This record gives sequence, C-alpha cells and structure tokens, in this order.
Amino acid sequence: NEFTQSIITKTHNVDKTIAYWTREKMLTAKPLHSPSKEFIFRNKTINSGEKNSFFTVASDLIKSESEVNAPYSVEIKSESEVNTPLPVGILFFTLHNDDYTCTASVITTKNGNTGITAAHCLYSDGEYSENVMFCPGYNNGTESFLGKIVVAKTSVPDTYIDFDDDDYGGLKFYFNGSLQWETGAFGWGINPPDQVSIVVFGYPADGDMNCTRNGDTCCTWRGNATLITNQTNYPPLRMVSAYLGVGSSGGPWLIRYESPTHDLGYLIGITAFHFGEHDEYSDVLNFTLVNQLTNW
Repeated sequence: NEFTQSIITKTHNVDKTIAYWTREKMLTAKPLHSPSKEFIFRNKTINSGEKNSFFTVASDLIKSESEVNAPYSVEIKSESEVNTPLPVGILFFTLHNDDYTCTASVITTKNGNTGITAAHCLYSDGEYSENVMFCPGYNNGTESFLGKIVVAKTSVPDTYIDFDDDDYGGLKFYFNGSLQWETGAFGWGINPPDQVSIVVFGYPADGDMNCTRNGDTCCTWRGNATLITNQTNYPPLRMVSAYLGVGSSGGPWLIRYESPTHDLGYLIGITAFHFGEHDEYSDVLNFTLVNQLTNW
C-alpha cells in the first residue's frame, strides 16, 4: 500500500522541556523561516515568473467535500470567549542549537491530546527538534489560561526526511486530561477540489497578513486556495497568493471556519513553503498518513 509509510517518532524529555523554557527564552526565540523551494522541469529550474506555464489547475484528482465523509469532526469549547481560537498556538522548539517558533494546532483525535505542525519545524538536515512546547491561544506575547503544554512525542514521515514531501508532522501533548476538550479542535478528513475559500492562522514576523507582524501575535489571512499540479511529477499542492511570513510555518489552512466559538472548521492544509515573493504552499494532506502520524 503506497499510503503505508514509515513514521519516525521521537520521544522528548518532559521535565527537561519544562525547565528549559524560561520567559526570557520564550521572548527571544526566533520565528522560523519557511523553506523556499525550486521546481525542476526537464532539468531546468523554473522561477516564480514562469510558474503559470508549468502549473495546471486540477479539479479531478481529489474527491469533493460532498463525496467525502470526514472521519474526525469539529469539536468546539463553547464557553471559550477569546478572539484567538484556542486550538491555534505558537510552537517553541530548539533546532541546531537555536530557539525558534512555528505555528501549530490541535486536531480532533480519539486520544484528545494531538496536534499538527510543519515537519520542517520538527526536523532539519539530520537533526530533530528538542524542547518542543505548545502554547494554545497564545496572543500578543501572552499565554492563554492553559499556559505552556509540553510536547511528549513528535512524528515525521520518512517521505519528508528523504524527499521533502509531506511537510507535516504530529505532536503528542503531555496533558492531564484531554487538551482538545479544553481548546476545541479542528476537524479533518475533507479534501475539496479546485479553488476553495479558506482561513489561515499563524504567528508571522513579516509577510502579507494584515496584522501586527511581530512573531508573537496570532494573525489571520482569508482568501482562496487553489489546487495545483505540474508536469514534473510533484505531488498535488495547494497555493495561496500571499506570503504568510516567517513564523507561520505549520499554521492551519481551514475550510468552514466561522469563529473561535462556533464552527471551527476543517483542516485541509499546513503552511509549508513559499515559491516566489507572494505565493505560499501546502501539501495536499494525505489523511491516511495523518492518521499514522497521530496514532500514539
């Protein structure tokens, strides 16, 4: 089965992570740059100005929303009264001896303590991230009432490690009880075709989001995501015509999102990489792989 893949799972030292993240270290952690990829066509590197000649819109590769029964539905914490949706949070970690931040989110699972982010926030050039910690609902440099949640395990697909494909990974939260009961969680399991209206969240320090881009503020981008393929045997991707900024890596791409307390929506993508000055991409999520990544 081509969808049965090797998953690399790393177990983290919870006590070490708790002790590591002082307030000073949190404030000085740097937003991680998302990768800038090149596409190769017939041994020629194509630039962003040529991309329309090589990318084609594809609407027949993936089942429409009406044809898919999403296995994991939205879970909402209705009494939450916040502007930043609690399932979204900032992710702190150490990689190559530097402290960084990305964006992550809580997704609906049976165990109730699972999140998702970009794989490049968890692994880079032969090294796995350490001291991984999630702060749900973090905004303006301030933690929510849930505080700091240590990540006990991370998982990365070998397709990312070997080929830079499937740039998303799992997070197992160390939490007494069910974190998703406290935060709510994003549903998943729907892959809409062609162009679809989405909402994206992230903690950018630059880019095109219309917000305070300081790396500590949860920002929102609304627009259309287009499903694309190209003629170079790359897997299908989703694209938005915006540069989402450093620190937004791992942020959720959501359909059917309405508000933090009503209709949190369904995850269809993860901020993965940019190509050119104003285009950001997500892999089309393989939900069989997502299930493998979160099968703790």
